[in-house]
Amino acid sequence: MKNKTIGNFNKDLINSGANPAHAFRRRLTFKLIILGGVFIITVVVLFFVSSLVKKQVDRIQILRAENKWLLQSLDAIASLKLDNIKAQNFLKDLNSALVVTLDVPSRVVPAIESRIVARGLVKTKFELSNEIPASDSNLGSIEFFLQAEGALADIVGFLSDIESGKIMLKFVSFDISPIADANKNILNLKGLIYTRK
Repeated sequence: MKNKTIGNFNKDLINSGANPAHAFRRRLTFKLIILGGVFIITVVVLFFVSSLVKKQVDRIQILRAENKWLLQSLDAIASLKLDNIKAQNFLKDLNSALVVTLDVPSRVVPAIESRIVARGLVKTKFELSNEIPASDSNLGSIEFFLQAEGALADIVGFLSDIESGKIMLKFVSFDISPIADANKNILNLKGLIYTRK
């Protein structure tokens, strides 16, 4: 069958008066034109697809950068919320440690005196003086002077108790001296009790 088809084609060429070499060139040229067209279409399609892929890759990189920024922002927000909770708790503790000036005799003095008694000390003097009123922007203060007697370990324990207690105060100066012939010591303590408005 193949020979018959080729024979028929050759007959057609001979009958048409065409040169077989010319017919071969025409077929070859036709095939090359088709092949060139397919190649050009393939190049154009690949160029178009590659430009689309490049756009998508660029978009993915932008989205990754935005995602990273959003995750960092969420971490920062979570950290700020935690800091806000800590600040609110600190402010609550600070407000409970600061007393209103009017509350010093009724709240602070009994608290300090109860620590004196709890440590087995004997108070000989407790005076408040030189009040500096609190304002909207500054803390106020009241100076105090305390004198108490007792064993050295009890005095040191008392100082530790009131320094770490829930009342905001500051030791300005103190001295501990032995009492002659008594096996006791005397504490002289000057300090400031901070107040709020």
